[in-house]
Amino acid sequence: MNHVVNSRLVPAPLLVILEGQLEIDFNGKLISFGPGDGIFIPPGEQHEHKGRAITETVKLILVEDA
Repeated sequence: MNHVVNSRLVPAPLLVILEGQLEIDFNGKLISFGPGDGIFIPPGEQHEHKGRAITETVKLILVEDA
C-alpha cells in the first residue's frame, strides 16, 4: 500500500511506529522505520514524502495539528 502526501507547509506532525515496518521516501532519502521509531517534522518545514508498508500491517500514531 502506498500513501502519497503532496509537498506542503505543516505545523508540527509527529509519527510513531507501534508495530510493523514502514519505509518512507522523505525528500528523496529512503528511510526505514520499525516499532518505537518516529519522525518529527519541525513547524513550517516544507516536505514531501511517500510511505510504503514493508510488513503486511503497520500500526502507527500520527499526531498533526489541524
